[in-house]
Amino acid sequence: MRAGLFAMAALAAAQAQLPMSVLRGVMLEREGTPGAGVISVRSEDNLVHLCDYDSRTTFERDSQRISAANLAPGDRLEVIADKKGSSGCQARSVSISPPERTTAPGRAPLRRTVSPTESFAPRGNLTLSGIVVRRDLHSMILRTKANGQLRVQLRDDTRFLEKGLAVDAEALLVNTQVFVRAGKSFDNEVEAYQVVWGEILQPR
Repeated sequence: MRAGLFAMAALAAAQAQLPMSVLRGVMLEREGTPGAGVISVRSEDNLVHLCDYDSRTTFERDSQRISAANLAPGDRLEVIADKKGSSGCQARSVSISPPERTTAPGRAPLRRTVSPTESFAPRGNLTLSGIVVRRDLHSMILRTKANGQLRVQLRDDTRFLEKGLAVDAEALLVNTQVFVRAGKSFDNEVEAYQVVWGEILQPR
């Protein structure tokens, strides 16, 4: 079975490079012992990635430490990993995300206030600023001075702050000037962790 997992990993590697970052997706299976092994994760773009784990990898559910043995197929995971290990992905921390919450048709999904990995893995090494020229439920297009138009993915746990106060995603309107704390996803896309706008940003 492990040979089959590595065959899937080779196919995924041919389609996408794996930068050191956060991998989000659904766990397909785990192979090994609680102390060491490999997990396979299907990311949101339907690529399958393999990540090794060992005794130094931390596992969490609801901010509580758990064992790798508590992982189950179908769990939604956030994996912070290095490009190391026999599979090319070495998991440093694995967190089981709460199930997604749904809302009425036509409304943006409710968003969690913080990612389950935020407390022990601060995210976002990019700072962006620009004007929102287009947006939908999953992304926005920013017009920036440095890079022209740039697509930024919106995560399930992206935080939106207007005048210093947390607001729903629907409050972000086209033509708004924003500041964005962002980073690169496991598939090398820019994704927003926090979007801030309003009078509090204006110089005094």
